[in-house]
Amino acid sequence: MIKTFVFIEGGDNPFALSGQEASDQIRSILPHIAGYIQTKAHGESPFSGCAELYFRSPEAADLVSLVELATLVPASATIAASVSGMHRIVMRVPTFFSSEKIKGVYPFFRKPGMLVGDFQDHWWHTHGPIAALTEDALAYYQTHPMVSTYGSSAPDFDGVTEIYWPDMESAEAAVASRQMTEDQASDAQTFVDLDRLTLFFGLEEIIIAP
Repeated sequence: MIKTFVFIEGGDNPFALSGQEASDQIRSILPHIAGYIQTKAHGESPFSGCAELYFRSPEAADLVSLVELATLVPASATIAASVSGMHRIVMRVPTFFSSEKIKGVYPFFRKPGMLVGDFQDHWWHTHGPIAALTEDALAYYQTHPMVSTYGSSAPDFDGVTEIYWPDMESAEAAVASRQMTEDQASDAQTFVDLDRLTLFFGLEEIIIAP
């Protein structure tokens, strides 16, 4: 599955529509869309939210650049950045779909000077198993931009991590835990540009289940 993140700035509510109206609107813009989730930021955040679009092929995802997505956001909000790539499920527990949850969204950049292939290989094969042990996590996803997209200009981010927890208390405890501050942090410094790391927590509205 190919996933495209569209990061939004401004507005108390980053989305102009919800529910069936949002579903009808996104299908009218992108008839081949395979899933659509609207995530609103919870608490302090550099973004007010992100639209998450799923596609079954890179060719279908490429159509996002050809359509007008501004109708998804109100006049008080703007589209700030986007990134598209291979959506990979590293870990997901059986109760994920039946649980209330909050998620952390981490759009980030690779360490300066690191080759894209080396970065993605380390993130998937080395860091993935470490991050999959995040305390009380319900799921952990990675979205890797296609290497072929690194041409004359790079994607807005080198990757996006998503980690889900049952509630905000669990998320805050996990972020402060030894597993994240030591195990994950010590590995992250080998492949992540820590000076440009972004994190926000969000609440999902599933418009079209992927």
